[in-house]
Amino acid sequence: MPKSKGTLILILINTLAILGALGMLLYTKVLFERPKITEVQEREKLAKEELEPKVPAEPGWIDIRKMTLNIRSTPEKPKPSTSPLQIQGKLHYVTLSFSIEISDINELPRFESVRPVFMDKIIHLLGTKTAQELSSAQGRFLLRTRFIEIINELVEKEHFAKNVFFNEMIVQ
Repeated sequence: MPKSKGTLILILINTLAILGALGMLLYTKVLFERPKITEVQEREKLAKEELEPKVPAEPGWIDIRKMTLNIRSTPEKPKPSTSPLQIQGKLHYVTLSFSIEISDINELPRFESVRPVFMDKIIHLLGTKTAQELSSAQGRFLLRTRFIEIINELVEKEHFAKNVFFNEMIVQ
């Protein structure tokens, strides 16, 4: 009984997958040796860390200048002018400036290297928000929290940004 090419290819792929899995198992369980951790190595590492001069962390501020951005209109697609709900179809915008409290002013170059990416991300984020979301206290709190998360992700340091304070925020 002749086998089709598809069946032969399937058997070959399965065989290769099984051989790969067995090879990985053999390598991880038999051949690979973890480096041994000794007390002497750990003490040397700690001593080296203690000898490095540490600059004391000094909190600081980053001011983001005033900007005006379009935000999501309500409803998404404005109604024609003949509609009595015309007022709901207006385009909205937000004008804001804010300051970022950072844990160490000596780390400011880390933020400056990612400032353009940060600005792009907050412009995109604000473009997805509605006027109602930005006008509420809860919406502003969520926005502040998201700004902090974005900064900390970009600079790759967990507690780089401590807080965000809105100096001006006008939603129209």
